[in-house]
Amino acid sequence: MGLIDFLYPPKCIGCSEVLSVAEKKARAKGADALCPNCRAEFERDKLKICNRCGREMIDCVCSKSRLHGVGCSELLKLTKYGDDPEQVVKKLIFCQKRNNDRRCERFLSNQISFLVKRLISDDASDFCITHIPREKRNIVLYGYDHAERLAKSVSEICGVQYVPLLDRKKKGKEQKYLDGEQRAKNVRNVFSISRSAEQYKDKNIIIIDDVVTTGTSMAECIRQLRCEGFEKIKGICIAVT
Repeated sequence: MGLIDFLYPPKCIGCSEVLSVAEKKARAKGADALCPNCRAEFERDKLKICNRCGREMIDCVCSKSRLHGVGCSELLKLTKYGDDPEQVVKKLIFCQKRNNDRRCERFLSNQISFLVKRLISDDASDFCITHIPREKRNIVLYGYDHAERLAKSVSEICGVQYVPLLDRKKKGKEQKYLDGEQRAKNVRNVFSISRSAEQYKDKNIIIIDDVVTTGTSMAECIRQLRCEGFEKIKGICIAVT
């Protein structure tokens, strides 16, 4: 055990239990983000059955009505965002958004990469990964764009080019305090397409987000991309409500 580990032993993001030496040795792949019990809970959540299609969540591609409305009929996800405040995936997402924890980022990146690899063909050059930009006030508050870092990490793991196709040109109200209709109005024309996007119109675009609630933010991003001539767009998220 190194001095840093002795003074500041890594703890499970789910329950704060100090991790064992064996778990610390798995750090390169982010396996030390969770203790065995919390990792088991996370894996069980991925295997829960979707009420709509009857598939396990990890295999579910059910989309949101707003995403259907902009031509995105499939949404890949890892699990469901439940009501339990102690749910492990909630702790992971909160940590990834606010705590600048690289262990959490590595863990979630490896998990999302499994979904991305299911989408890409033998030639990864046909695909690009992008993200939904974080609000600038939250970038200032926390010091980073969690979705951007997640997308870049996934692109490195999968060998798929990352491209910042979207910009956030104005701020709206915080989405978590709004209902579905308010969310849709709040994000209308909030996003714009970056100047460098033109050269990627023939690519398969994968948009990565952490949580899809009503789907309004992702739907607005897809709408903007389609208005600019992008046709092949898929959505991937960590969890869906």
